[in-house]
Amino acid sequence: MKKVLSITVLIFITLALLLFTFKTSSQAALPTYDPTGDDIVCNPRQGLRRLYSLLPLGAHGQDISCSGEIFVLWAQIEPEEGVYVWDALDKKLNEAVDKNKETTFALGISGNSLPGYAAETPQLVFEAMQEEANSCCNGIAQLGTRFTPIPWNSVFQDKLKKVLTAIRTHIKSNPDYDRLVSATIMHSGGPWGEMNLCMGAYVGCRGYGSWEEWTNAGYTHEHFANTVLDLIDIYMETFPDKPGALQLGNGMFWGDPTNPAQNRRPAGIVKSKAIGRYGTRIILKFNGFGTVNTTPDMILCQNYRCSSESGHNYDEKFCWYEDGVKVCGPENEDQYFDHFIKSALLGGLQWYGPNVHNELANNPLSFKYFARHAGAQIMNLETTFPPAIQAGTSANFTFKWFNRGNFPLYKTKLEGIKGVPASYKIFVDLVNAQGGTVYHTTFTPNPPTTNWKLPVGNCLVVPGLCNPYAPDAVPDWIKQIGPIIHTVNQSISFPITIPSGEYKVRVGLSDPDDDAQRWNLVNTAGNDGTSRYEVGTVNLGADPQTPVLHIRLAFEGIADSATSVNGVQVKVGNLETTTNFSRSGNAFESSIALANISPGTYRLTVKAPLHLSKKIDSVTITAGVNEQDLTSTPLLGGDLNSDDQINNQDVDIIKTNFGKSNQSNFNAADINYNKRVGMDDIGFLINNWQKIGEAR
Repeated sequence: MKKVLSITVLIFITLALLLFTFKTSSQAALPTYDPTGDDIVCNPRQGLRRLYSLLPLGAHGQDISCSGEIFVLWAQIEPEEGVYVWDALDKKLNEAVDKNKETTFALGISGNSLPGYAAETPQLVFEAMQEEANSCCNGIAQLGTRFTPIPWNSVFQDKLKKVLTAIRTHIKSNPDYDRLVSATIMHSGGPWGEMNLCMGAYVGCRGYGSWEEWTNAGYTHEHFANTVLDLIDIYMETFPDKPGALQLGNGMFWGDPTNPAQNRRPAGIVKSKAIGRYGTRIILKFNGFGTVNTTPDMILCQNYRCSSESGHNYDEKFCWYEDGVKVCGPENEDQYFDHFIKSALLGGLQWYGPNVHNELANNPLSFKYFARHAGAQIMNLETTFPPAIQAGTSANFTFKWFNRGNFPLYKTKLEGIKGVPASYKIFVDLVNAQGGTVYHTTFTPNPPTTNWKLPVGNCLVVPGLCNPYAPDAVPDWIKQIGPIIHTVNQSISFPITIPSGEYKVRVGLSDPDDDAQRWNLVNTAGNDGTSRYEVGTVNLGADPQTPVLHIRLAFEGIADSATSVNGVQVKVGNLETTTNFSRSGNAFESSIALANISPGTYRLTVKAPLHLSKKIDSVTITAGVNEQDLTSTPLLGGDLNSDDQINNQDVDIIKTNFGKSNQSNFNAADINYNKRVGMDDIGFLINNWQKIGEAR
């Protein structure tokens, strides 16, 4: 009965939210109060971007954009076969470096957008395509006065792969270029920055060829869908560490005159297969937002990155229905926010490029609000810890985080060719009076940043409804759905080797694979200029009379990527403690203060998660630091249920978790800490079958 009741309540809440979202214009209102402040904080692939340029997006004298766009013609880069000229690309990349501005990259393939270039694709490519065109495409290598190449021509695809490979190598050769180019815009040869093809029935497609010409060259919806998947493969292979923006609303833009209902079919085929193959490496891109034509894409934005752009004025794309009557062109900014920006935020859109002269100019407050709430907008509300800590001991830290944005924070990590979301890490630094870092540690938070999201969409558009500074005022029905504030408790070990003194404590969020890549928090006032945020001071001292046990351990087969092993139980005599071990070279180490131990001889046991215990019968403990290097015999892996033996119960656990990766509870069987449960983990059970721990 309780389960039925809870489902009924959730359905009621969902209906209430929908009614709230789709209210009439008479109820519209642009939020004028935002308890989280009005700072616009830039991070990769979110917020506002300037289309086709690196110029700022101005609103009331403030640049509210976080990224721009670099567009260079293929003909500019490869004027001769295999000869690459980087002047045009470097000019724009250097502009991005000078402005320290993130940018997307797009290679111009179709059209004649620059003076002096009859076609965006070099003539040498069309000439090379001709022989293949005679067999695949009724002799057609390109169509229209905009010289659109036939994308299913295999020679075209080979040439495209070669030039993209050269471009990727060139960008990679300069660390600043590589850092600032955050995504590619994938292109098939149709309209600028899109995978759609174009035909002249639509005014924006004049010069790209007609429906009859395209079908004569071999176009079918299925053939084109498979071609786009081939092109996506090329972009994903040549830019393995850059996500690709995929814009495909139709097959033939504008419409299949023989069967209009089939025109969107390639989009459905491509998006499902591309996302299934490449996961979070795909950014879904489309024109406009919140309209009927973008609804299928907006549904996917709850789980995948989405980018949208508007290169038009208030025209047919900016229309909606009220009581069955079509209304076009917002009369005021309240109306614009209610029908467009609000629907974009609630729909999960994270990245938007507005029309500068009309859309942005007429609605600056709406776009400032969007820039503050699109994507992962993380705040550190509070970090608490003891004011004094003894070196060689551990201390409990409590972090309270709030995400005022519409998307959780994650890093795309590769599993084969597929991108999967991985949590960022929390880092803690101790900084001395001279500004030097004397201690740095990181850990993956629980809950992970992939779960840091507001429980209901209305928190985004109703200021104060989910005010993190007044959590008691948050309605109970919202609290029942999920937390507003994400609390992380962590025991942090401070080695005995840290000198005594007073230190500033600075915290932040870092890339799980690269500590130097940090996420900018909304707490701009506390930023020390390196995306570290000061949260207080701590006095660190050491008692020379207190025994400290410094242990070094090795774990059988542990992955090189593992930076720590947490929850290790260490027992000295009758004193038992649980601590974390951090990587140091090929070993893992920890320092434990033995405050209640007198000098003497004790038995030492160590039991780590997923591993059998190790025992030393006689260890001499004295005042000061006591070194114990146990790395000569690694801890054996395979004890998944912590009973200190390896048997059928452990087999059952690994069977349940086999194949899992970055999923709930997958680490219950990830013996070698490589973020996946596979045959290597089964190998540990086989090698150590029926063994028992030394302390059992």
